Amino acid sequence: MQEKVQALWMIPDPNVLSDETIQTFLDYSLKKRIVLLTFAEKYLKSGATFGVAVDNTEMGREAGRMALNILEGKDISPRGSKSQVAYRVFQNTDLIERMAALDVPPRYSLQ
Repeated sequence: MQEKVQALWMIPDPNVLSDETIQTFLDYSLKKRIVLLTFAEKYLKSGATFGVAVDNTEMGREAGRMALNILEGKDISPRGSKSQVAYRVFQNTDLIERMAALDVPPRYSLQ
C-alpha cells in the first residue's frame, strides 16, 4: 500500500494529532516525497506541502450578513442561502521546488 500513497491529509482532529503524530506526518512525507496537505499555514515551515484553511475574517463577514438578514426577516434557510465557505490555499514553494514533482499554479504561491 505504501507505493500507492500519493498524499497525506493532516486533519484538525485532536484525537489524531499530537506533537508526536504531527512530526510523524512531516517526517514520513519528506522521506517518501509525498505531498502533505494540512489545515494550518504554520505547518508549512515544518515541512507540509500545501494547506487549505477557512478564512475566518470572511466567515465573520458572512455571519454578520446572515445576522442582518435575520433581523430584516429574510429567509436564511439552506434553500434560500447563497453563502459559500471562504477558504485560503497556501503552499510551501521551497519544498515543492526541492521535491521537483509538483506543478502549482502561481496564484496559490505564498510569495
